[in-house]
Amino acid sequence: MAKIIKYNIKYLNKVKKLLSDITEEKMLSCNEIFHGVINLLPIDILPLRLRYYSESYMAVNEKKEVKALLTISPVKGNFRKWFIKRLFLSQNSYEEGKQLIDYVVSKFGAAGADTFCVLADETDENSAALFSKMCGFRLCSREVLWKLTEPIDLYSPLEKNDFVLFKNSDAKDVAELFNNSVFPHFKYSLECEKGEFYESFFKGLSQNLSYKFVIKDENGIFAYTELLSYDNKNWIIDIIISRQYEDSYLNILKPLIGMLRNRSRNINIYVKNRNYMSSSKLYEDILSSNNFTKFEIKMLFVKDFYKPVKENEAAVNPAIILNELPGNPAFTKIHSLQK
Repeated sequence: MAKIIKYNIKYLNKVKKLLSDITEEKMLSCNEIFHGVINLLPIDILPLRLRYYSESYMAVNEKKEVKALLTISPVKGNFRKWFIKRLFLSQNSYEEGKQLIDYVVSKFGAAGADTFCVLADETDENSAALFSKMCGFRLCSREVLWKLTEPIDLYSPLEKNDFVLFKNSDAKDVAELFNNSVFPHFKYSLECEKGEFYESFFKGLSQNLSYKFVIKDENGIFAYTELLSYDNKNWIIDIIISRQYEDSYLNILKPLIGMLRNRSRNINIYVKNRNYMSSSKLYEDILSSNNFTKFEIKMLFVKDFYKPVKENEAAVNPAIILNELPGNPAFTKIHSLQK
């Protein structure tokens, strides 16, 4: 039985040793070290709604070796929903990994969290075995990144002026737009609160680049879009459209591509498509017919805290890595999203 402790910078060298044994991951970033300092503070006494930073926990064996490291992050604007962002396990450490995951879920669940999510690469059978078979998470759906591989005709009846900058007063309507677009059987776990769309007052201090727009008709907002980049070279386009306007998807997408191309020609453009959205199949057909190819598929695992845990089933592979920072450039960033 491993001992579970919070990660802080005192354990940086031990964590680097763990990473060097199982991956080519480089030194932890300054941002993660900062979070290590945060972990030294007595923030456990604070309610979840006041805990804004990622928190990391480790499973340490009797020899003081770090056998597993997990980072969990709050969803902005919804303290009851948390994402497991990182999980590193050393060789033959599935039981320590299960113990660590169960501990964190129980700890945060007791403090008021009710939904825990994980995004893992579709090819990562190790993560699927650990989270679904050993820890009671269920495979809920998938999120797919499509990459623009060839130029496309950017003509659209929509103009730049049709895209109105998002304001926090739009958050309630955007949340309703999102929730109405989710398949009914996914709503319980995946619906969003309006706070999840709020813009931070300190947005200008962030190293991420994000531009949000809404499109309106006489009845109000019918589309929400976000342009997101972590490095100003790789841009992700996220679009949510009401069902009655879903056929306008390409007409909305083209001006957004044009905005990015006007910033720079030397960029990569990706479009996010959520398979749990009711229009996802239509959007997939549109993207595949307009010079987009599937670039990355993420499995979305969800655990609602009061759901029963599945029976344990041992995994067989020797080591597992779940990392929110994959090797592909589309997700390279300096610090720990998502919506």
